[in-house]
Amino acid sequence: MHENNVDVSIIVSTYNHEGYLAKGLDSILSQKTHYNYEVIVADDCSSDGTVAIAREYTQHNQNVKLIASDINQGNSRNTWNAIKEATGRYIGFLEGDDYWTSDSKIEKLISELEKDDSLIGASHLISEIDPEGEILAKYPSWVHKRQRVRLSDFLQNKTYSNVVTIYKNVFTDLNLSQDASFADLFCFNRMVWDFTWCVAALRLGDVLVLPEVMSVYRTITAGNDTNYNSRSLYSDIAMEHLAIIDRNAEFYGSAIGFDCLRSQWLFQLRVAIVTEKRLDLLPGYKQFLSAMGPLKTLSYYLRIPGIFLNYLSLYFEKRKVRGNGFLFR
Repeated sequence: MHENNVDVSIIVSTYNHEGYLAKGLDSILSQKTHYNYEVIVADDCSSDGTVAIAREYTQHNQNVKLIASDINQGNSRNTWNAIKEATGRYIGFLEGDDYWTSDSKIEKLISELEKDDSLIGASHLISEIDPEGEILAKYPSWVHKRQRVRLSDFLQNKTYSNVVTIYKNVFTDLNLSQDASFADLFCFNRMVWDFTWCVAALRLGDVLVLPEVMSVYRTITAGNDTNYNSRSLYSDIAMEHLAIIDRNAEFYGSAIGFDCLRSQWLFQLRVAIVTEKRLDLLPGYKQFLSAMGPLKTLSYYLRIPGIFLNYLSLYFEKRKVRGNGFLFR
């Protein structure tokens, strides 16, 4: 149920983000929009001054509230607890070390959602930056005009940035927040919940991606280990995503086919094992192959040339932006 005439709830997940949070919150509070919004700062037991900064914002802004955990639960559980508190007709997200660059983001994205019943979400391009503020890449690199992402597209690895997307908050109406089995799926991985949310959302409608940069994503956060993509080796990220895919496949059964995405991540894992010299992960890689069975394993090998060409294209796309680039990041 949506209460208090809140149009959109923005969830800001934080953990030791004292050096970044104010910029992120200011980018939300500076929005030029006629939609009423609430900001829910969900802190995962930070040990720095993040909570104090968030509390100061709640004292000066009635639409900002703080949920501060007494224990460190991980990003997924922390975000899930905030989702359950969201009262808006729409719901959006911002990581505590990121920020928005467009003061009309809320207005533009919700206006798209209100004029198209087939959409579940509206998104846009992001700029990935390093600690010096240099742009590393724009994501998703395949979006050059207004693009509609369907579940079938997502399962073919046409992804978008979930954490900058604004969604219709039908999840509350469907009582997903009270569904223990979905909560377990959402929180299966301690840090990564995006994949599970995207699959659940795209089952209900399409996501429109606008070819305009409206947010900044910090790929590397200097001085702490709270940025998932920065503190983890890519081989570990691939292993975790393969486990998440398998958990979603178990949850949905034959209703959704994850074979193509599984092949993408298997290929990335195999390359990362070589480039990062993680021979200790070879048994895990072989175990994933064995669990697929002979037919799906054959299908995986047949997909490899196409997957390689796709990532080669991505590599050169990133070189255009910054003059160098890792094959996947």
